[in-house]
Amino acid sequence: KGARTLRQNGQPFRVNTPIQINADTKPQLEAVPVKAVDAVLTDGTFSASATLRVEYQ
Repeated sequence: KGARTLRQNGQPFRVNTPIQINADTKPQLEAVPVKAVDAVLTDGTFSASATLRVEYQ
């Protein structure tokens, strides 16, 4: 079905929603696979890509 991006505390990273980032403690994002209800996933690696836009205020 796709991939979901999580923030370092395991909370979903919501697209187009601002979050505060401290330059001293860089955020850690994690991508996890998301499957359709009727799909069967097998063990193995997967890849995902995304673009993260950062604005300084």
